[in-house]
This record gives sequence, structure tokens and C-alpha cells, in this order.
Amino acid sequence: MRFGLFMCGMAVIFGSGAGPEAKGLYRLNADGTGLKLVAGIEKGAPTSPQQSPDGKLIAFDKTDVHNEQNQPTLEFDHIFVVPSEGGEAKDFGPGMLPSWSPDSKQICFTVAPGAKEAEPGLYVMNADGSGRQWLFNAYAARWSPDGGRIAYFVDDTLWVYDILAGAKMQLTARSQWMTGTPAWSPDGKKIAFIYRGDADHTISLVDTDKEMQEPRELWEGHGISRSPSWAPNEKILVYANPVGTNDIYVLDIAKKQPPARPFEGKLNFHPKDVSWAADGAGIVFIKPN
Repeated sequence: MRFGLFMCGMAVIFGSGAGPEAKGLYRLNADGTGLKLVAGIEKGAPTSPQQSPDGKLIAFDKTDVHNEQNQPTLEFDHIFVVPSEGGEAKDFGPGMLPSWSPDSKQICFTVAPGAKEAEPGLYVMNADGSGRQWLFNAYAARWSPDGGRIAYFVDDTLWVYDILAGAKMQLTARSQWMTGTPAWSPDGKKIAFIYRGDADHTISLVDTDKEMQEPRELWEGHGISRSPSWAPNEKILVYANPVGTNDIYVLDIAKKQPPARPFEGKLNFHPKDVSWAADGAGIVFIKPN
């Protein structure tokens, strides 16, 4: 791979004959059965898998370049798309944190500062990698369930962009160190996000129709990492580490129950960047090594 080239549509094969313990992109049923390797990824640091709403494809990002601290360098991230049943992953060019439109026809994504192939900020492109269009300078976008809005971060504040009206609204009143991406509720009325609070990372809620709010805390100080994922059944998926227990946790917002560990003992490795499958009947995630 040459990072000086824009490789839209080029097929990239991430290993072959990989077993169930291989590094790569996986799917798993909600009951913990049916572990399936979608794409073995032998090189680089893959993150942020998102299945398309029609269930046919999974988008993720990956970089092959690391800094002196052996951390992935985001400016070299590229977006990849692979069939949900497995196969060849296609490189759609520079970008990270992909988000599908509800009709599965477009992908919104971020290009990090320092990228040599594209201006930093938010972009949209077609599901086949064509028609790449810069929107504005922001990051970590997620499409609303109705397709009319995009939630995103600017300087550690949460915003919503109304696509048809071309209007932007700031939802959070003050800057808070944010991580991962926001997550829309199924009805589009709330957004969950993770920020650095007084006691480690905290997952909170805001309403999508009110400006300059103070977030309502859902779960505080439990080592919550990366991005929350909100399923159609009102359950929020997170990866967390309360009391030293690394695992996948589910917060049932409708029933207001304590977080559950539905996949406890189902995996003999620590997953990364978990998200719900499109129908909420399973999850997709990365096995990092």
C-alpha cells in the first residue's frame, strides 16, 4: 500500500485461511454463538467497525503506520468496506470513523489533521467509495436514524447538522474531553456520548432538540472506552473496565437496569471497538492481536 495514492475501489485481501483466533474483524450473535471471522487483518491497526443498515457490508478504518510510541497515526487511516459474510475488503481512501446513512447508500467519515491526501474534516461518499465530498471542519460524525441530520464533535463539544436546512446546533454547553463517536437513540431524540469526567470516562445523554445542555450521566467512572453503540431495542453497547473487569457491557435504557455482561465467558480474548449489527441481533468487533 502506498499512502501517497488515492486507492478508491482497490481490492485489498487481509490474509487467507485465518482461524477463529486470528487478528481481524469478527461477527458474533447476541447470544454469544456463531463467532465468525469476517476479515483476517494481518497488518496494521483496524478500528471502528460499522455494519450497514441493510446488513450487507461492514465499514472500518485501518492504518499501517505507527509513531515512536507504537500508537497508530490517524493521519494515515483509510476507510475499508467488506461484505458482512466475508470476502475482500476494499480500500476507499483516506478516512476514519465511518458511519452509514440509513439507506446504506452513503458513508460519512472523518479525515484527521495532518493527512497528506485530503483536507481534514467531515466527508460523505457513496457506498462504493465514489463521490467523495468535504462537508466542514469537524470530526467523529454519526448519521441520524432518519438520515436528515449528522451528529459530530467540534473542540470537545457535541453538535448536530441539519442536512436539508444546512443549519448547525451546539448541544453541549461546555467543552469536555470526548472520545470515540456519538450514538443516536433509535427515535432520534437523544444522543449518547463518552467524555472524560471527574471519575474516569462517563457515558451521558443529551436531547437532540435543545441547545447548550448539561449532559445527563448514565454510567460514570468505569473505564468506558471508544464509542457507544445504540441498538433498535434501546440498549447501549459499550466496552468498559469496572473494577478491573474488561468486558462488553449493555445498558438497557428503557428498563433502567444495571449494566449487564451478555457475552461474559463467550470470548477467550479481549475485543476492541464493539458495535451492534444492523438489526441488534449480534455484534461486530475487532480482535486487535
